[in-house]
Amino acid sequence: LIATKKISVALAAGNTVVLKPPLEAPLTCLILAELLKEAGVPDGVLQVVPGTGPAAGESLVQHPLVERVDFTGGTVTGLRIAKAMADVGKVKPYCAELGGNAPIVVFDDVASV
Repeated sequence: LIATKKISVALAAGNTVVLKPPLEAPLTCLILAELLKEAGVPDGVLQVVPGTGPAAGESLVQHPLVERVDFTGGTVTGLRIAKAMADVGKVKPYCAELGGNAPIVVFDDVASV
């Protein structure tokens, strides 16, 4: 869900997106990319780069062609991202949603899907 809302806004604004999915759930993002391709999103507009944060994530935030970083996750990782950008001398526009939880409450009268 988080990736969907972030990707949709970026694509609607005419941007290309490089998505580094969470290590624990890369398949959801890979399947979303396949569905968007089937829906007509051109090759290269959305790219999914699975991998660990220190390897894939740090390389992405430090890459000179990446113009903006948007991250949802833990506070410690958010600070590492800011430091990684600063280490190469280019702090980019950076949106960080840090440290929250997204609890879901399901009542026993909910309709089955």
